Amino acid sequence: MNLLTEDGMTVTPIYNVQGSGRVSPLEGDTVTIEGVVTGDYQNGGDPLRNLNGFYIQEETEDRRPRTSEGIFIYEAPLITDVNVGDKVRVTGVVREFLDEVPRENVERETQVVATEIEVIGSGSIEPISVDLPTLSVIDPGEGRLIADLEQYEGMLVTFPETLTVTDTFNLGRFGNVNLSQDGRLFQFTNSNTPSRAGFARYSRDIASRTILLDDDLILQNPNPIIYPSPQLSSTNTVRGGDEVNGLTGNVRFGAGGFNRPSSGTNAGLQQAQGDWIYRIIPSETPEFEVVNPRPQTPDPVGGDLKVGIFNVENLFTTLNVNSSAGTGPENALRPRGATNATELDRQLERLVTTIDLLDADVLGLAEIENNGYGTVTAGNPQAERSAIAALVEELNEVSDSTYAFVDPGVDFLGTDAIKVDFIYNTDTVQLAPGTEVVYLTDADLPALGDIGLSGDPIFDGFATSRVPVAATFQEISTGETFTATINHYKSKGASGLDSGDDENLGNPDPRNRDQLDGQGFWNFRRTEASIALDAWLETQPTGTDDSDVLILGDLNAYIEEDPLTELESRGYEALLRRINGSEPYSFVFRGQAGALDHAFSNPSLSEQVTGITEWHTNADEPSVLNYSLGFGRDPELFDGSLPFRSSDHDALLLGLNLASDAGGSEPNIINGTPRRDILVGTDGIDVITGFGQADILTGGLDNDIFVYTAVGDGQDRITDFEIGSDLIDLAGVLNSIGYTGTDPIADGVVGFVQRRNNAILNITFEGPLGGTRRSSLILFPDVDVATISDEANFIFAES
Repeated sequence: MNLLTEDGMTVTPIYNVQGSGRVSPLEGDTVTIEGVVTGDYQNGGDPLRNLNGFYIQEETEDRRPRTSEGIFIYEAPLITDVNVGDKVRVTGVVREFLDEVPRENVERETQVVATEIEVIGSGSIEPISVDLPTLSVIDPGEGRLIADLEQYEGMLVTFPETLTVTDTFNLGRFGNVNLSQDGRLFQFTNSNTPSRAGFARYSRDIASRTILLDDDLILQNPNPIIYPSPQLSSTNTVRGGDEVNGLTGNVRFGAGGFNRPSSGTNAGLQQAQGDWIYRIIPSETPEFEVVNPRPQTPDPVGGDLKVGIFNVENLFTTLNVNSSAGTGPENALRPRGATNATELDRQLERLVTTIDLLDADVLGLAEIENNGYGTVTAGNPQAERSAIAALVEELNEVSDSTYAFVDPGVDFLGTDAIKVDFIYNTDTVQLAPGTEVVYLTDADLPALGDIGLSGDPIFDGFATSRVPVAATFQEISTGETFTATINHYKSKGASGLDSGDDENLGNPDPRNRDQLDGQGFWNFRRTEASIALDAWLETQPTGTDDSDVLILGDLNAYIEEDPLTELESRGYEALLRRINGSEPYSFVFRGQAGALDHAFSNPSLSEQVTGITEWHTNADEPSVLNYSLGFGRDPELFDGSLPFRSSDHDALLLGLNLASDAGGSEPNIINGTPRRDILVGTDGIDVITGFGQADILTGGLDNDIFVYTAVGDGQDRITDFEIGSDLIDLAGVLNSIGYTGTDPIADGVVGFVQRRNNAILNITFEGPLGGTRRSSLILFPDVDVATISDEANFIFAES
């Protein structure tokens, strides 16, 4: 329906142009519309506004919830200069716009391409309040979900609730900041068991709570970067977890910027760059509240020794200058780091600052170039020194300590362009005398026996985990030792597995495909890396006779994912679970924080761990603050004396108090909770009570007692029950069911079932409503019923 104005003009209401669907019913038609200017983004005197147009909005609502009363007016070149508050009459053609590249089934923005613009008066529009989460989400055509703001497209809106910064990755490239309602976002499997249905629900939920704050520009690599006000600098930053209140602006659908490629399929066509999403173009400069301030130093972790993990984000001394540059074995792989000497100097300076402040006695590193260990790289004439040698040399120039790197005795470690390694403070620790630095390749796997692997490659070849390194370190002041291994598991990316061309990938096990449960691609391969790593460490490959073991690294798995729970099921403690009060994270991907960098201790070492912390200097920071000078970046954004954004991963630090006798004459009392627990004992005598739910219990060394107080304590797994040493205390269970006999095994109250290699202990009792019931109480992996069913393994009566 059109309207007739007082001066006799036929005007189409904006809500009729927008329509109630995803595409305007008037696309391609010439219309005349009227409205009040709510956002002025015309090209002209203000260099910070270049959208080639402005937003107008109806003064009255049509009261239909699915139709917008606002619209973008595109004009290029400038026809009539307008200002916010002007009432205008516009004639033009309705279009659905994204870019000039032919696409199907993608979201677009409804616009009017103006041919005539007339200022006819003035008015004012109050922003409409929008509450998140949105009622629905959509896929804009990129295979991901976004909040559906179609009904507000072009309108002036305000968000009454506090919004939290979740992602600043594109702040430098497009001037964008992602915001979410109800706090920052975390990866699904950081705190949830992998689940296809659960992950789908979670993905829809976080999409409905996320919007994007735009900078009013469609150019790429803006300078200055206007967020936070007045502009981004090395000391004026916006971090993940910071907050914005009262955000007000126009709703726009579009990309971060545009370009016209000179070659390829779309040569000469205007092409969108960045995410297609509903964006808020602010009508007033948003103010960021610092809720997550920069941590200048790591939190204290206690102990006499500090051990750390740090992924240094592709430290390469072979410069990534052109396609002919090579690195790795046979110089056949492309370098991934700095593109020129200035960038490399900046990268090294920032890394050295970070590592020096971290002050670890032993530091495991990931993403170091695989180009040797000496001052001249192995077989590579394009770099003067290996990446690990360069880092240690530069570190020793500024540190009060003297560091050395661990050399496994080979030129190249594995087949990838990157590797792992250790550096250590030679003033406090040394490689333990009589031990070796060792590494694990696929060639070593057969010697580990039948450990249930699929036969697929794990550490060698394409799409595998990096070769792990293990070394035994000795604390110089006490002579105490521990063995550490540094690891970097296969990433979650498809690496070609989504192309259907499995043959070129060696026909990997189909379980490596993305199961859509939150764990990504190659989860099965990462899990097999954990199985192999545990079996290898069981052999004490360094030659030490000390039982203390620490598994470190970027394991490319979040806290509840299979590769990590596999290690827990084998008796290792996930030390990040000790962090209280906040959800652990060391990396941010697509606005969701999560922990990829981990430390696991075996039972004998766990009680010697005094604390653990993540130093959040990197994941929360805008990537534009890193060492790179690409895309014409302002070099003044970089300050190498600060540790912030030295990598895309945060460092992790833990404390150790090493002792030769971690136990003691008095038993250690270890109690669980009514929820599912993973309890790990010490080297001494432990009394472990899991209480309710299905717990995983590991006694550790010495004689341990596992206590059960009720039938509801059941479905536990005791990972290391030692026949003849450990005991199961069933006195509380038997008392709770009213058993008064003296031999519950002979009486059939305590029974056993053999299932494959596992023995299961059952309790048979009379139910509260009558009838006999049987409850599975304990599973003993790799234990025979014939040995566990001996009454000498049990306590049946309270002493």
